[in-house]
Amino acid sequence: MENEKSEHLKEIPTELLGKEVPVKRIDSELREYFAADTGIARASLINLAIYSESVVRVSRNTEIIQELTREHACRALLVVSQPEGEMEVRAWVQAHCNIDSGGGKAVCSEQVTFLLGGSSADLVRNIVFAHLDADLPLVFWWQGELSEVFEERLFSRIDRLVVDSRNWSDPAVQFLRLAAADREEEATYVLHDIAYTQSNQLREAVALCFDDPAALEQVNFLEEVEVVYATGQRMTAVWLVAWMANRLQMELNPALSDGETFVFEPSSGSRSALKVSLFEQVDEGKSEQISPPMLRVSLMAAEGGARFDIVRSDDGQGAGFWHLKRSIPGRAENSELWPIRSYGEVGLVGEILMRAGRNRLMIELLPRVRALLTV
Repeated sequence: MENEKSEHLKEIPTELLGKEVPVKRIDSELREYFAADTGIARASLINLAIYSESVVRVSRNTEIIQELTREHACRALLVVSQPEGEMEVRAWVQAHCNIDSGGGKAVCSEQVTFLLGGSSADLVRNIVFAHLDADLPLVFWWQGELSEVFEERLFSRIDRLVVDSRNWSDPAVQFLRLAAADREEEATYVLHDIAYTQSNQLREAVALCFDDPAALEQVNFLEEVEVVYATGQRMTAVWLVAWMANRLQMELNPALSDGETFVFEPSSGSRSALKVSLFEQVDEGKSEQISPPMLRVSLMAAEGGARFDIVRSDDGQGAGFWHLKRSIPGRAENSELWPIRSYGEVGLVGEILMRAGRNRLMIELLPRVRALLTV
C-alpha cells in the first residue's frame, strides 16, 4: 500500500503546478517573483485553501484556481493529502495573472501547491496555517468525505467552510459530523454547501411561479410536488424540498414518509398535507455548464386546481433555458423562458465567494435537511 500511494504522488502532472521549491523557500521565492517584474502587482483579498485526499483532482483544481482568480484575488493553497504511505512533503509555487488592455500582466494571485504523503491532521494544519496571507480571512474548500483531519484545531481557525454534499456517500453521517463540530465552542466558521448553492436558481424559479396575486392564492391549496433530479444530484433536490417546506411552514411526518416520498403537515392552520416525490433520471444535457441538477419541478394544487411546471429546455445549440408553465383555473395558461446560469464548479464557488454574512437561510434549513436524510 505504501508503494502504491507513493507511485500515485509521482504520477501527478507537476508541470501544471509551476516551480517546485523547498517548503522553507516558498515565501522568498514568491517575493523574488514579484520583485523581478515591476509591471505586475500582487493582489490578495482572501486566503483560499482547497483540500483534497484524491490526487486525481490536482489538474482540475489548478484550472479552477486559475479561473477563480480572474474575479477573486487571493492567495490559493492547494493541499493534496495522502494519509497513508511514506512521509513526503513537496511544494510548488506559481502565479495566475490577469492581462491588461495592452496585453501585459497586471494583477497576479499566488498559488502554492502541497503534496503531502503519509500526512496527519497535525501536518495538514501546520502546513496550511504556516502559509496563509496574514490577517486575511480563510475560505477552506473541503473536497470529498470529512476525514480525521477535520478536527477542532483546524476548523476553529476557518472563516468559511465550503463542502459539497453531492459527493458524500452518506450525507446524513457527514452532516451529523458537522453538527458535532458546530457544538464545539471554537467552531465559528460559516458553512456553505455547493449543493445548496446549486439550488439557488430552482428556488428563484419556484418563487416566480407565484409572482402574481392569482397564482399566490393557490399556495395554500398545493397538495403535491414532483421533483425530477439528474443522476448524482439528489442532495440539491433535498435542499430544494427543505426550502419549500420551510417557506410553507410545514413539518415532515416521518411515519408517512420514505426515502423518495415525503409527507409534510402544516405547523398550524387548516391546510391539507403536502406530498413531495423525488425521481432520479439520467440527464441528457450536453454540457456541465448548462446542465442543471433538476430536469422538472411540478407543483400541483387540489384536484382540478392550479399546476405549475418548471422544465429544463434546450434550444438545440447547447444553450439551456428554464421553461415555466402556469395553469390556473379561470385564466389562460401562460409561460416564461429565461436562460440557465452556469452550474459548473467555478460558477458555484465564485457565487459563494461573493457572499457575505452568516448564510442564515442555509443554516436555518439544516435541521430539515438532516430530518429528510434520516427517514
